[in-house]
Amino acid sequence: MKFRSILRQSAASLLASNGVYVYTFLCTVLLMRMLLPEDFGAVALAVALVGLIEILTTFSFNTVLIQQREQASLVRSVFQGALAVILLKVLLGAVFFVVLQSEYGPQIWHLFGLLMASKMFASVGPLLVARLEKRGDFLRAALVTGGANMVAVTVAVVAVYAGSGTYGLVLREVLPPVLIVAAMVAFQPELLPRDLRRLHRRQLRVVAAASTRLYFQRGAELAYMRVPLLMVESLFGSAALGLFSQATYLVTLVNRVTAIVNAHIATVFFNRNRRDAHETHTGFIWLFAANVVVALPLTLLLWLFSEQIVLLLWGESWLNAVAYVQLMAAMTLLLPIFTLLKSRLLGLRRNHAI
Repeated sequence: MKFRSILRQSAASLLASNGVYVYTFLCTVLLMRMLLPEDFGAVALAVALVGLIEILTTFSFNTVLIQQREQASLVRSVFQGALAVILLKVLLGAVFFVVLQSEYGPQIWHLFGLLMASKMFASVGPLLVARLEKRGDFLRAALVTGGANMVAVTVAVVAVYAGSGTYGLVLREVLPPVLIVAAMVAFQPELLPRDLRRLHRRQLRVVAAASTRLYFQRGAELAYMRVPLLMVESLFGSAALGLFSQATYLVTLVNRVTAIVNAHIATVFFNRNRRDAHETHTGFIWLFAANVVVALPLTLLLWLFSEQIVLLLWGESWLNAVAYVQLMAAMTLLLPIFTLLKSRLLGLRRNHAI
C-alpha cells in the first residue's frame, strides 16, 4: 500500500467527512443558540460520568483488528471480547449509580442511562467500521459514520426545537453508535462474525494480550478528555462546564475533521508499510506538512479573534467562553499532530511507546 495509492481514498473520504462536519457544526451552532451553557454542561457532566466507565473498559479492539492478520477466528475472538466488555460496562454502570446516586440530580442520571445504553452499540460499531477500513474501503466507512452523525444532530435540532431541551441535546451523543450498527448490519452483514459460541483459546489469548497493551494508552487519553469535565463542574458549576466543553468542541474541530486521514487511513497505511521505512517516512512527512498547513492558520485565527468568532457563532450569552477558546487555541494544531504521531506508532505496532 503505497502513499500515492491512498491519496484518492483520502481525498474522497476527507471531502465526505468535511461535508458532514460543516453540516454538524452548523447544527451545533443552532443548538447553542436555542439552549444555554447550563444545558450543555448537564450533558457534558453525564458524558464525563460515562467516560469514567469507559476509562476502565477501553481495550481498543478495533485497533487490534487492524494490527493483526485477518482470520475468522481472530474476528470472532475480538467480537467475543467486545461482548464481555459490554457486560462489564453494565455492571460498572450499576455500581456507579448506586454509589454516586446522591451526588447528582435525577436529570443527570437520566442522561447517564441514555448514554450508557448507546455505549452498548459503541462497543460493536467501531469493530465493523474497522473491518471496512482494513479492506481499504475508507470512503464507505466515512459515509457510514458521517451519515450517522448527520442524522443524529438533525434529530437533536428537531427535538430541541420541539421543546425537549437537554434530552433533545443528548440525542446528538446517543444516536450515532446505534445508527452505525444498524447501517452496518443492514448493508454489510458479511462483516459480522459467525457462530460466536465457538471459542478459540489461542486467539482469545492473542486478543487479550494485544488489547491489554493498548488499554493504558487509550485509558490515558480518555482520562485526559473526561476527568477535567468532572473537576470543572465540581469547582465552578454546570454553566462553566458548558462554556468549557463547547470551547473544547471548537478547538478540537480540526482534529475531528482530519481524523478520517490522521487516525483511520494513517493507521492502516503505516501498518501495511511497517517494513518499508522509506514509504513510511514519506507518508508521515506529507501528512505532517498537510496538518500544519491546515491547522496553523486556524490556530492563530482562534487565538487572535476569539471574541469575534464566539459572538458570530454563538451570540452574547456565550461571551464568557472567549477566555477558554483563547487559552486552548493551541490544541487546534497540537491535537491533529498528536493523532498522526499516535497512528504511526500504532501502525508500526509500537503500542508500548505511546
